[in-house]
Amino acid sequence: MEKSWIFSEEKTMHRRQEQLLKILAESDESMTASVLAEKMNVSVRSIRNYVSQLMAEYPDIVASSAKGYCVDQELAKDLLEKKNEDIPQNNKERAVYLATRLLKTGKDLDIYDIYDELFISESTFQLVLNRMRRMFSKYNLELCKEGNRLCIVGGERSKRHMMSDIVYEESQGIDRESLQKIFPDINFSLIETILQNILSKNHYFAQEYAVTEILLETAIAINQVMKGETIDSTVYYEKLSIPGHIYAMAEGLYRELGEHFHLLFEETEILDMASVLYAQTSSIIPQEKKIDIFHDLAGSETIEIMEIMLQRLKEDFGIILDDKEAELRFSLHMKKLILRARTRHFSHNPLKEYIKKDCPLVYDIAVNLCSVLVEKMALYVNDDEISYVAFYLGNALEESRDYQSRIKIVLNCPSYLSNAQILQKRIESMLKKRVYLMGIVSSEEYLEEYVEADLILTTCQLSNGIQKPNLIITPFFPIRICSG
Repeated sequence: MEKSWIFSEEKTMHRRQEQLLKILAESDESMTASVLAEKMNVSVRSIRNYVSQLMAEYPDIVASSAKGYCVDQELAKDLLEKKNEDIPQNNKERAVYLATRLLKTGKDLDIYDIYDELFISESTFQLVLNRMRRMFSKYNLELCKEGNRLCIVGGERSKRHMMSDIVYEESQGIDRESLQKIFPDINFSLIETILQNILSKNHYFAQEYAVTEILLETAIAINQVMKGETIDSTVYYEKLSIPGHIYAMAEGLYRELGEHFHLLFEETEILDMASVLYAQTSSIIPQEKKIDIFHDLAGSETIEIMEIMLQRLKEDFGIILDDKEAELRFSLHMKKLILRARTRHFSHNPLKEYIKKDCPLVYDIAVNLCSVLVEKMALYVNDDEISYVAFYLGNALEESRDYQSRIKIVLNCPSYLSNAQILQKRIESMLKKRVYLMGIVSSEEYLEEYVEADLILTTCQLSNGIQKPNLIITPFFPIRICSG
């Protein structure tokens, strides 16, 4: 259920204001400041202050005349009911609410205002404070209490990561509508249009969930820069080796957004957005070409990690991923995951709890695989990312099962008879769902390496020593053979 106080603006009604509103709402006649002061055991001056504060935040709710004060009964009732809904009801909700206020506004909070606003005692506040300190410590941030003031001490990047996680967790998934509620002054349609134009121009794309992640990170950056809070160091980004064209995309995005919002995004902000785009977007390359340039796309680091993971799958779980396309997609996902783990720009997964509950075996295998990143690279991976790994792993296993049902073939094609690559493409395009082409050989002496093959397709007569079922095809591979 969406918690309205996560999205609320800074309108807050303190206990005394609420008490005043209740008294006026329960009366059918106007009441003077002196009568109200006596009922509330405060001064007349305090009553006038409470009325001014109410009218500043909720215009037209209180009317003043020679007879005293009265309220719009219906409006007051609705406001008091909404007030009760908007108040966090337990210590977890109170901690999240106060943390969100501190992060989003960048302003200190007054402890006595908190007592009034949340209707809590000092002892309850201390419990909330302890919970908040644990929350902030996870992001290397410190919650400081100086006199009657609360403030955050720590790096800007850490504050943004915590804000992103809180927004996502408490809204139970993010969509455009939720983003607009949280950041009402930001035009998300404009941001997405600029983003998609830049990606398209550079032959890049982002999955729908990744676009939402980028929009959230962009909104947080705009919100912080508007307050004068900017990332203060470039040292962190130097080790990422962000490609020049990715940096150029981030620079272009912030240049256009800067013109619209009248903001100047510094070098550190551009680098941070470049790290987001690097981890959340992919270049547009045809699938068949991806397989040809697999090593270049994945990189030696990812390939080394994948080899360990695939070996672990085989030895610990008896699972062999035979589908090369599935392995490619899994490898490219792991490459992006490694980048996100290094930048701590993790993707949020709305299906996380479903995967953990309904697919526990696959999720446990994903946990085991992600431990390789901890052991070999000292990289932390959160539950959201682990559940994405489980999702990719589940798809890969499904495709692997599909592979097991296909007829495994090997093509014998002496180079002087035909162009093997043309034959390969024709076989894979016309019989893709029915066969799996294990390999191509130019001489039958190499056929013995393919002991698991069910059938040999050959462009020439084989010797009598070959016992495996075989079928002679012409170098031009007529369609009638494929469909038979």
